[in-house]
Amino acid sequence: MLRNALRAPALTRRAAQLLARASSSYQLETVTTTPHSPAHNTTLHFVSPSAPDQPRSLSLPNLFLRDASIHPDHVHPASQQRLFRTSDIPQDGKLIGYGVHELPGHGDCLVTEWSTPLKGSATMPTTSAKLSVVPVDFLVGVMLGDADHARSEGTLPAPRTWDRAQLERTLVRMPYDAFRSDDAALATTLDALIQDGIVFLTGVPTAEREGHHTELRRLVERIGSLRRTWYGDLWDVKAVENSLNIAYTNLDLGLHMDLTLVHFDNPPRYQFLHSLQNTAVVGGLSYFVDTYALATHLHTHSPSTFSTLASEPMLFSYRNGPHHTRFVRPTFELVPGSSHTLHAVNYSPPFQGPLPLQHIARHARDVDTASDDAPRLARLHDALGEFAALCDDKDARWRFEHQLSEGECVVFDNRRVLHARTAFEFVRRQGDEKAEGGEEPGRWLKGAYMDGDELWSRWRVLQAQEKARAEKERTKGRTLFV
Repeated sequence: MLRNALRAPALTRRAAQLLARASSSYQLETVTTTPHSPAHNTTLHFVSPSAPDQPRSLSLPNLFLRDASIHPDHVHPASQQRLFRTSDIPQDGKLIGYGVHELPGHGDCLVTEWSTPLKGSATMPTTSAKLSVVPVDFLVGVMLGDADHARSEGTLPAPRTWDRAQLERTLVRMPYDAFRSDDAALATTLDALIQDGIVFLTGVPTAEREGHHTELRRLVERIGSLRRTWYGDLWDVKAVENSLNIAYTNLDLGLHMDLTLVHFDNPPRYQFLHSLQNTAVVGGLSYFVDTYALATHLHTHSPSTFSTLASEPMLFSYRNGPHHTRFVRPTFELVPGSSHTLHAVNYSPPFQGPLPLQHIARHARDVDTASDDAPRLARLHDALGEFAALCDDKDARWRFEHQLSEGECVVFDNRRVLHARTAFEFVRRQGDEKAEGGEEPGRWLKGAYMDGDELWSRWRVLQAQEKARAEKERTKGRTLFV
């Protein structure tokens, strides 16, 4: 438990030294506050040992400091669930003491004591109800706002947009044996998948092909749980006569995303395609386009087009056999509160429904309002045309092409990366002489989906494990006190 003798007016020299080591590059020198305002801030003053003449300060609302507390009485050690509400924090509390203490699993923490306890804290010890405990590393990260500290707190790395030339330099091709047995290789794979939106795994066994318990399931479950859709846990992509889905033919399959699934409000984020067979086939080239790169290009060079695609709704629908699904979203789906940061892209022409009419959507009865739709739809048409032109660029600047070999598995962000396949033909018809190696001609992919939260959770756990390992190594043989 934390000590409650925390009324020292300033950090001791030993505490400052510990804080300096905890933050690696910054030392917390002093803490100041203005206690006379109920909404006052606390200011943390940092200095870098390498640049002592360039101090930095971080001013934070007291509400933020108290709300960010990870004290064991504030966050349950086993469940990691908060035991207080933001509304339990009194706004009139004054800072009356501070110090530093190590909390196992979190490293050195800034401990602050307040004049008034949390409301509704009858079951909480009075001392802890008046304390807050915040990791110093977190505070330094807030001050710096840099990627390294953000990653340590579970913030995903920013997307790394690419065209063909860029992806050829950064693409991760991970041997499956390493992916299966080495957490560092797994972390590298997930890191690249989050940043680039696509990775390739090589040497994935192909002996098990039928059913839902193949190597692909083991591959996916190395990361997290499968996402079940109306295709099942796993699904096969083969040429099937009179298929209801163009993917199961040998026709050209243009750039698209797999959006027409069970839950339109939450399409699968990641898609896995494992090549089981590619025998005596001509064609069937896979190609991919980073829509985030296209959106960034439009935001810079054609901002009106970007704005149109980020604001105008599109209807996507699928009605066939036992399924009837639909949803309405803009092509560029932005992070809430942002004017240009993408959360996802929704582009799947094969499953596009009729263009939405605003006067119908508003349930207006005055037919004259329909005149507003014509220029709006014309702008949408031109914006979609500009986006499609980038996808179909004759110079293939944005297009990464790859012929999947047997034993390869491509994993990509289904809400970011468009995927496609050229038409293909069999060198020999089924039933003719077998191809070299004694196998009938055929092209067979097995696929699976995964929700983003599954993969992102796994990435955060791996990051935390690496941080804990590094912290243990750093503090080996060290004694802490305040």
